[in-house]
Amino acid sequence: MKVKKKPEKIGKIRLRDGVAFRIIEGEAAVLRPDDGTLMILNETGSFILNNIRKGMLIDTLIKKVVDEYDTTLKKAEKDVKSFLKILEKESIVEIS
Repeated sequence: MKVKKKPEKIGKIRLRDGVAFRIIEGEAAVLRPDDGTLMILNETGSFILNNIRKGMLIDTLIKKVVDEYDTTLKKAEKDVKSFLKILEKESIVEIS
């Protein structure tokens, strides 16, 4: 008998106040205002961050990643949620 996992309650994502970023040649340079740390994201991370800036919900964001890149819905969901948790830990985004 298979037990179903409860879905994670991640729906809304937004940039934290004061976080600034610019995309240059496909990579995002992200400045964290609390300590001035500069992070550089690759093309995929930049794509995700740019869509977060547009106010996209997690489910929509995952579907956009599937459409943009050659990946499955399951892998995109796992990778996007993992990346968002890293951004949250680094004080770049807030997830609710």
